Amino acid sequence: MFSENNFFTLNYYMTIKDSYQQLFDENIIDKERLFTRSLEMIISCPIATVDKDWNEILERWETNSNLVVRSMGRQGNKSDILIDFYREYFGKTVIIDRTNNAAPRRMIQIWTGEQINITIQNYQIAHVFGRTKNPLTFVAPWNIVLIPKIVDPFTGHEARGDYVVEYSKLLKDFIYRKYGLQINAYNEYIEKLWDTEKLAEIIIGLRDKYGEKELSQVERQLLYEFELIKM
Repeated sequence: MFSENNFFTLNYYMTIKDSYQQLFDENIIDKERLFTRSLEMIISCPIATVDKDWNEILERWETNSNLVVRSMGRQGNKSDILIDFYREYFGKTVIIDRTNNAAPRRMIQIWTGEQINITIQNYQIAHVFGRTKNPLTFVAPWNIVLIPKIVDPFTGHEARGDYVVEYSKLLKDFIYRKYGLQINAYNEYIEKLWDTEKLAEIIIGLRDKYGEKELSQVERQLLYEFELIKM
């Protein structure tokens, strides 16, 4: 008898039908042109000021002032763990951006003079290398860009598939070619700052307060947040 379980097992081994593939194959959308032109349309921090703005972020880190990160967990339910982690690990006080984009939006406006829905339309803020729970990268001038919304299917957090991987690599390569010096400087800074063994010690120290399951999820996230940016 053919059961529901058989149906899902059968489909698991079938080729996945990708709607993007169909649009490209039927020449409804020219993939190469879309990818290339959308990268050219990206609005980002002027190269002439990126060093100054990046150094200001490092200064805020060193002086423990105005360190902003995106909330963690569903509806921010793990943000308290994040705050405790930064206090215990670095001796830093982080501020949670409750809207998740207020700080990046403010900074990209300062850098570019552009305002979404006022001077530009159908653009959105994107963190090229992610790491939004890290105050060094959440508002880094080489990590925040304004990108055409038409490529959201290839950059959004729900996007999946080979074309998403392809576009993500093109985007990262494009930004690295522009800001490689600053990104390399960030990697060098993180190498001196970060210690995974110390992270494990801090997580163990917080178990009584939050529980092992909650902390294991946060630990995985933090390992990513302070991972070196490799091209």
